[in-house]
Amino acid sequence: MLHVTAETLEPVQLASRKCALASHLDDGPHVTAETSRRIACDASIFRLVTVYLLDGGELLLFIETNYRSSPDKRIVFGHSLGGQFVLYSAQTEPGLFWGHIASNPALHRNLPLFLDMRPETPLSLTHVFVGDASEDDTRFLEPRTRWIEHWTGKSDLPWALHTETLEGHNHFSAPPASFRRGIRWLFADELDTPGQ
Repeated sequence: MLHVTAETLEPVQLASRKCALASHLDDGPHVTAETSRRIACDASIFRLVTVYLLDGGELLLFIETNYRSSPDKRIVFGHSLGGQFVLYSAQTEPGLFWGHIASNPALHRNLPLFLDMRPETPLSLTHVFVGDASEDDTRFLEPRTRWIEHWTGKSDLPWALHTETLEGHNHFSAPPASFRRGIRWLFADELDTPGQ
């Protein structure tokens, strides 16, 4: 858990005032104001998505009302921490999105949660694609490999699961390859249809 003062999270020009900027992790080191703001931004995005997508769907309604979209083919894509959110969504609210594309999901801090979490009602119309960069840092690669082995070893999966090793890719080069391969897998039937 990150402990941070409100002043630390203010924009840089405001935070430069002479006030105590304090931020530290539980039982851990102090964290710079810049890192605290970045972490808070990630947390805010997660909270925004949780509030608007999982509690009422106002954001989805806004998007589907104002933009060309197909509610029965919603797809969510995320990389690293965003990839973790994609898996969280698939494992807690699988019907929210038809397709989930997780690029190098960062599971190094909470793998046990992602090994135990399972939706109560499996939906056969939900699809999960995981792109796995072969040259990723070991601290990310090992937990992701354990997640893949855990779920691909199950016969009663709560979703259609497909994983691909992205040979030659690292943590930073993987997103475009994950996105392309995930989309190809999700729409394989339509892409293989003559005249499409």
